[in-house]
Amino acid sequence: MNKAIAIVVVILVVVLGAFAVRNNMSGQGALGATVATVNGEAVTQGELNLLLAEVNGNPEVVIPAEGTEEYKQFMETVLDQAVNNKLLLSHAISLGFKADEESVQTQLATVKGNFENDEAFQAELTKSDITEAVLVANMRRRSILGAYYESLSAENDLSVSDEEVKTFYDTQVASGEGAPSFEEIEAQIKELLSQQKGEQLLATIIADLRAKATVVSSL
Repeated sequence: MNKAIAIVVVILVVVLGAFAVRNNMSGQGALGATVATVNGEAVTQGELNLLLAEVNGNPEVVIPAEGTEEYKQFMETVLDQAVNNKLLLSHAISLGFKADEESVQTQLATVKGNFENDEAFQAELTKSDITEAVLVANMRRRSILGAYYESLSAENDLSVSDEEVKTFYDTQVASGEGAPSFEEIEAQIKELLSQQKGEQLLATIIADLRAKATVVSSL
């Protein structure tokens, strides 16, 4: 699956899965309500809803029951990610990265094409507490950050040595019952370790941005 298609698939999961999130969020505020500010820039309830929909699309994540301490901690974690997203986006824009508007409009058309008509699309957004403006803004964010991540990958060594791959296999995979052979999953391990290096690089960048940021939460 190429990157553009993968992005559209994620966005479709967000739109089509958001209603399920809404059913667990009866106490949330209006879409334009500010849930946090990042260096004076608002993170809105609509943006948080969209991120919650993305989380809901992950089968490995179970949203706790509303009103519980676990739910409160879960929401704080999601808001924390929304803050990180805002910081990274502002940072990428300051470095000159821009959204590919043609790609954004193509993605929007693809998403709308999954509904009978625009009225049905708008109705689903309304039920999901997500506006089209927030959805498009998220597409632009993905486009900008995608370009930024590609630049980071090009400028930093995220390569993985054969020794690193073999060590991971020997320590994390080989001893498991019914473990696949090294040759069967060598490529997957290399990709995983490269992704982990990228995540570590991003974590360092985010930590630096947060250390300099002023964040105020309204939750």
